[in-house]
Amino acid sequence: MFVCQALLVSFLVSWTLPFVLLSAESVDKNVDPKKVVKIGVILPAENSYPYSLPRTLPAIEYAIETVERDPNLLPGYTLQINTNDSRCSDTYGPLAAVHMQVNKRAHVFLGPSCEYAVAPVARFSPVWNIPLLSAGALVTAFRNKKRDYKLLTRIQGTYVKAGEFIYTISRYYNWTKIGLIFHDRSHAPNVMRSKCFFETEGIYVLWKERYKIRPWHLTFNEHHNKSDIKKILKEASYHTRSKLHLFPISRSQKR
Repeated sequence: MFVCQALLVSFLVSWTLPFVLLSAESVDKNVDPKKVVKIGVILPAENSYPYSLPRTLPAIEYAIETVERDPNLLPGYTLQINTNDSRCSDTYGPLAAVHMQVNKRAHVFLGPSCEYAVAPVARFSPVWNIPLLSAGALVTAFRNKKRDYKLLTRIQGTYVKAGEFIYTISRYYNWTKIGLIFHDRSHAPNVMRSKCFFETEGIYVLWKERYKIRPWHLTFNEHHNKSDIKKILKEASYHTRSKLHLFPISRSQKR
C-alpha cells in the first residue's frame, strides 16, 4: 500500500526530475529473494511521450528512496526496478508484460500508459494477480472494473471526468443539444482511433447516459487540406441549438 502511494507521487512529479538510468537487475545477491519487491515499469523509451522511461524513471527512483529512508515503510525489504519498452504499441506493450510475468520480474506494473498498449495488459493482470498503476488508460472503456480491469488503478482524471465537466456547464446554461466535432483517422480495420476521438467519447457516453440521446457528431481529418471548416460548422448549426461546439485540439494544431 505504502509503495503504491509513493509511486503515485512519482508519476505526478515525473516531468520535473532529471534523467537517471536505473539498472534492471541491481539487487544485491545476498538479499533474501522473498524480501524483494519487484516493480515492472512498462513505458516507451522514446522521449517524445509524456510518460516515457527517461522522464519517469528519475521520479520512481525518488519515490523508492523516500520509502527506503522511512524505517516504518517496508522494513527489511528491497525495492527493485525492472524496465521494458512498450513502444506505445498494442503488440510490444503486452509482450513486455508477458516477458516480465514469465521471468518473475514484477509484483506490480507501472504502465503502460498508452491506451492501446495498456488495454491488454490490464486484462491480463487479474489473471496473473499483478496490480497495474497507470497515468494513462483514460478511455471510457476502462471504467469496467468488475469484469476486465479489476486490478487497474488510474492516477489522473479520465475523459469521462471531462465529460462530467461539460455536462455540469450544460445543465447550468440549460443546453440540451450539443455538437461534437473532432479530428479522427480512417475507420479502416487496424487503424488506431485518434486521441481526439477518445477525449470526445467521454462527453458522448456521459451525454447518452444522462439524457438518453446520442449527441450529433461529425469527424474531419485535420491533416487533410480539403477539410472545409465552414461547411462543417454550417452543418452543425442544423443539428444543435447551443453554441457549444467542441473541437479537441491536438498537438499539431497547438503548434
